[in-house]
Amino acid sequence: MLAEDALATLVERVLPDPQFLSRAVADPERVLAEAGVEVSPAEREATREFAARFAGKRA
Repeated sequence: MLAEDALATLVERVLPDPQFLSRAVADPERVLAEAGVEVSPAEREATREFAARFAGKRA
């Protein structure tokens, strides 16, 4: 699970940005980097898996 401060940073980005979710699903690593969020390799993999599952449900 992402650290609380990283999660808070993402939430702050999501609220004012209606396109955030689409970008996050399309390229989660880039979105994390743009938000200045650093994640562990395990968190990065979990983020990729989540984005892939979410993208499949939206298709």
